[in-house]
Amino acid sequence: AIASPATSESMTMLHSPMQRDANFRVVTLDDSPLISKMYRRLLHTKLGLPQDNVVVLSTQDEACDAANIILGHRPDIVVLDQNIDFMSTSGVCYFGTQIALELSERGFEGLVYLCTADAADMTILSSGDLKQKGIDLIVDKSNIATIAATILAGFHASCLSTSLGRVLIRPD
Repeated sequence: AIASPATSESMTMLHSPMQRDANFRVVTLDDSPLISKMYRRLLHTKLGLPQDNVVVLSTQDEACDAANIILGHRPDIVVLDQNIDFMSTSGVCYFGTQIALELSERGFEGLVYLCTADAADMTILSSGDLKQKGIDLIVDKSNIATIAATILAGFHASCLSTSLGRVLIRPD
C-alpha cells in the first residue's frame, strides 16, 4: 500500500494529541538532519507523544545497528528512510528495505513504514508483496503531512483494534 497525500481532514487530525496511550512508541531512521529534526518536533510537539516514546536515529552507527536498536525499544511504529546515505562521509549506504526485512525475520510485530522521495523507488517497491519485505506501507517522503497523518492513523489503529492480525497494544 502507498499512502496518499494528506487531505484537509487528515491535517485536522494532526492536532489530536496521542497522550491517551503513554506506551505508544515510534522509532524513526533517516540520514537527513532536517528530516530527523522534523520527526522530533512532529512526534513530540504536534502529535503529543512523550519524548521518551520517540527515538530518532540518524547517525551511521545507528543505521548500522538499526535492527538491534529498534528491537530494543519495542516500538509500535518504525519509520525508515529507504536510502540512508553516508556515501559522502564513509562510502556506505543503508537501505530501509534491508532493515525492514531483518526486523521481520527477527519477529518484529509493529508496523514498518518506508519513506522515500524517489518516485522510481515508490514504483519498484510498491510492486510485489510488501509484507514479504517486512513493510506495511510506503510513504512519499516529500509530503511531511502524509507522514504525520500516517503515523497518527497507525496510532489510532493500535488503540482500536488489531492490524494485519497482530495486536499492537502491549500489556506493558
